[in-house]
Amino acid sequence: MSEQMKTVLVTMIGKSCPEGGGKPEEIRLMTTGTLEKQEKGYVLRYEETDGDSDEPQPVTLTLSPGQVTMNRTGDYGATLVFGRGQRFDGCYATPFGSLNMGVFSTRVQWRVEKGEGEVRLKYQLDMQGRFVATHDLTVRFYEQDA
Repeated sequence: MSEQMKTVLVTMIGKSCPEGGGKPEEIRLMTTGTLEKQEKGYVLRYEETDGDSDEPQPVTLTLSPGQVTMNRTGDYGATLVFGRGQRFDGCYATPFGSLNMGVFSTRVQWRVEKGEGEVRLKYQLDMQGRFVATHDLTVRFYEQDA
């Protein structure tokens, strides 16, 4: 592994508040991944398991000034671009077909320093043009000892 790429412990906490004030849901994940320094930011890679599939889903977070891009591949894939106060329209791919989705970001923050960092996202999600939920996502990562 290069000096630009480090192994990291990744913890994720995602909170979802559904439309109509239903019961909020929370998911937690702990896994390992890699953090790579690039010219204009960082790339964090890890795998997660979706509740709809037992297969690991590779996730790549690209951290650049004022923006975070999430690329999730596998059976349930999507690319989302988060920029504070901006809307992004894309598709959510499933084995049963693609759905139109959109996100409007109200918080986009990230930092990396001394072998650790944090990504904080808050956004409104709609599917097929209908509001679904507000999501609050925190991803923390810590460099593992060599």
